[in-house]
Amino acid sequence: MERDEIVIFLDAIFAKAKIFGLELDELELDHIAFRCESFSEYLILKDQYGLKYDFKSEFDIEWRPISIFKLRDAVKYEWRAIDVIELISPKNGSRHRHWLEHAEFIIEWGLKQFEEKYPNLKFVSKHNRPINPESVLIFDDGYSIKFHTKHILEVIELQKELWYS
Repeated sequence: MERDEIVIFLDAIFAKAKIFGLELDELELDHIAFRCESFSEYLILKDQYGLKYDFKSEFDIEWRPISIFKLRDAVKYEWRAIDVIELISPKNGSRHRHWLEHAEFIIEWGLKQFEEKYPNLKFVSKHNRPINPESVLIFDDGYSIKFHTKHILEVIELQKELWYS
């Protein structure tokens, strides 16, 4: 994944947020996510990313593997430093575009309150998740912005504690 590709993607995400009146300026950008077109592409990219980035974890979400990598050199974007990439395999039997799909932001003060701040936007709410609740805003072109209360690396540590306790 090239820095220019990440910057172009983030330009698009922030432009869409601005059009919808979504204020992201004060929010921490936790990570970005790349969705693979196929499971075989996921395996290839996982190996390639493993050579360039630090592998942190692989786990299944909704019956598909997802890997988390930490960049050795963060990508600077405005005042932010993006240093984590989520690599997503498609669900079994489905195909997706090969692309940067979403960005995830941290909302420490509550997802429900955040959604209430934007009553005209249609969020997909997954607030009942025990470890990593989320609010998602999906745009017509397939890009999305996700909001969580914890950093993905913190979520990984919580999952490890649950699995090994």
